[in-house]
Amino acid sequence: MASMVEDSAPTPAREGDWAVGTPVQGEERQRPLWQVSVNGQDVTGTLGRHLSSLTLTLPLEHSASTLDLVLADNPANPLELPALDATLEIALGWDGGVGGAILYPLGSFTLSALSSVGDSKTGCTLKLSATSAAHSGTSSGAMPTQGQQARSWLAGTTIGALVGTMAQELGLKPAVGAQLAEVALPHLDQVNESRLSFLQRLGRQHDATALPLAGRLVFLARGTGANASGQELPIVALEAAQTSHWELTRSEAQTMGTVQARYHDVGSATTHVVSVGEAKPAGGAAGSSGTGGSGTGGDDQPKPAFIINRTFRTKAEAEAAARAKLNELARQKEQLKLTLPGAPEIASGTIINLGASFRPAVAGLWQAGTITHQLDKKGGFTTILDQCKRPNQAPSMAATLSSAAVDSILQPASQRPVPPR
Repeated sequence: MASMVEDSAPTPAREGDWAVGTPVQGEERQRPLWQVSVNGQDVTGTLGRHLSSLTLTLPLEHSASTLDLVLADNPANPLELPALDATLEIALGWDGGVGGAILYPLGSFTLSALSSVGDSKTGCTLKLSATSAAHSGTSSGAMPTQGQQARSWLAGTTIGALVGTMAQELGLKPAVGAQLAEVALPHLDQVNESRLSFLQRLGRQHDATALPLAGRLVFLARGTGANASGQELPIVALEAAQTSHWELTRSEAQTMGTVQARYHDVGSATTHVVSVGEAKPAGGAAGSSGTGGSGTGGDDQPKPAFIINRTFRTKAEAEAAARAKLNELARQKEQLKLTLPGAPEIASGTIINLGASFRPAVAGLWQAGTITHQLDKKGGFTTILDQCKRPNQAPSMAATLSSAAVDSILQPASQRPVPPR
């Protein structure tokens, strides 16, 4: 039986820092490198003789990162398989170019599934599937972020303090964006809800990404190009010749002129509507404060409004939720997919600046979404940047992010004027 650790030797390469990154342009890349360890033991030498394909998927938020290894097996001398729950560490890189060989560590994964397939033509293959360690289950089968809890958070608790408390409970380090850390929250109830579900709900209200990543509990503003430590990632410049394929999708299906959210003012016993975007007072409003746009399109016809179907407790909550939804809808108007030679130094969330060699609609700033690295037994190494969206600093997002809020009192239906017939 072939051991997973036989004949393994460390790959002669220096370690790259994905948080700093190396610009893709100008590098001479000759031979892809990869390194896998199982429970701290380097098994690259053994797997290298059996590897059919390696696929590493790194989403920007919500979902767990995944690692899939497909290995050719010999029933006469089968590979000794690692145990489920084994820890796999993966690094990818290139040999050749300035500075010699370089490897980028891309995370720790917990082996979650093993499958063996026999075929009369292709022989036997093994597939090892692993998920990022922070999302992986314990021996009891539950992820540490999954356990449901019931508790309350006092009014005035900051986002930084809340995330810090949860991170400590999970044995993770907190990573909270500077612009969010000091935001004071109203009274919040966590009722039979997991920590991660609660944080993601809070993130949606504040246009933030919330997930465990690289040993940290991350809570970062969307569209800012920061890594798991909260550090700003460098902008990576690309020209069309450095990519093998790109695909731009534009949709106006989600175009909304305004997003509206309600809150109830206990002191005056009135319900208010906060509108952001091309804002006008909501229908039935008796008056408004603040300034906003006209709420009309180029043909002077109002664009549709997206109405959040819940009533918040404060104006601040309602405005934060409305802005978060408006920003989300603005980012959904355009999505880009790029395929290029293996680029393990580009992390999810990295800001990509596409040069003038791309058509004007494609050029400019994008934020990398889900990143997929693929290696095959023939030495092919490609990176796919999918679900790329315009970041906050893109000109197309400027008007959305700077739009003022309009606060209107919602009149009861019985007091609203009857439209002319």
